[in-house]
This record gives sequence, structure tokens and C-alpha cells, in this order.
Amino acid sequence: ESDADVTSILERNEIHAILHVNPDGTYIAEKYPRSMWRKNLNPVGCDGGSGGGVDINRNFDFMWGDTRGSSADPCKLTYHGPSANSEPETQALVDYAMKLFPEGQRKKKPEKQKDEAFGEEISGFYADIHAFGRELYYPWGFDDIKSPDDEAFQALGRKLHSFNSYRLWSGAQPHYRYPVPVLHQITCMRTWE
Repeated sequence: ESDADVTSILERNEIHAILHVNPDGTYIAEKYPRSMWRKNLNPVGCDGGSGGGVDINRNFDFMWGDTRGSSADPCKLTYHGPSANSEPETQALVDYAMKLFPEGQRKKKPEKQKDEAFGEEISGFYADIHAFGRELYYPWGFDDIKSPDDEAFQALGRKLHSFNSYRLWSGAQPHYRYPVPVLHQITCMRTWE
């Protein structure tokens, strides 16, 4: 038996799945399940103590350093790192995505163009789906506002929700709780510079 929607999607699209971005952080999270560990194990800050590391989701260049949902304090779980894309995990993901997405599909100045819709002609997107919290994140997460592509993101989010029952989470949504400035959500059409 086959699902016509899934078959149609797979016949018309190229899907790249990166199942693991933070293996050292995952090791800690699995070894100490109650720790809720989210960072890598880069020994930056926190005097090399147990709170060191960088939250990879908050290390990307888009809205990097915005402390409404990340922290400049290396001892905090949401530490965004010493600079944008400073972590090897972040750099690897950015490099991979730059190879996948054609230049014409990227915004030249993403932070200045965040109010401009991608439009119907876009042929791909970057989705960052997190199991923790059972939520599907999509733009914008850095503020309680809607993305100009909100309708398309909601449609995709509702489709994914039908498979996993994850709650939709974004700015201007009822479940919006706090800003996540650089989480590249369905989550997000990534605007690589």
C-alpha cells in the first residue's frame, strides 16, 4: 500500500536528510538524559566547566547575537558562541546548504530582507525539525511576528503535523512562548548569505 501524497512528493523532489548535527552533545544528552543537554562540547567559556559548549541552533549567522532568545553567557544553555558560524558543526551545515541551494534562491542580505517573501518560484527550503517539545518551528522565531511566507509555512507545517501531531510554533501563533533568534525553523527557508 502506498500513500499518494508521499509518492507524489518523492517523485517530484530531491530530499537531503542530515540526521545528526551535534554528535558530541547527543552523547552527553544520552548519557545523562535528565541534563537536557543541547550544546556541543567546545570548551569555550564557563572556565571549561560542565556548562561549556555552544548551542548550534543559535550559532548561525542569521540574527546571530540577538539575545532575545540566545545568550552571550557561555555558561547558559542557549549560548550562541563567540561569533556567527564559529562552530565546525554550523560551518559544515552552512557549507552543505550553500552547495544545495542555487545563488538565485538565496537572499543577498537576509536580515535586511526578512520582510520580503520568497514567492512561488522558490524551488527548495531548509527545514530544521526538532523532536524535543514535539513542535514544528517555522519563521519567524526571533520575534512574535509572521513571516511574509507564513501561509506557505503553515500549510507545510499542517501537512507534517498530520504525520506526527507536533504542534505548530512560530511568531504570531497562539503557542509562541519566547524568541528563538537563529533557530532555522520549517521550520525555515534558510536564507544563506
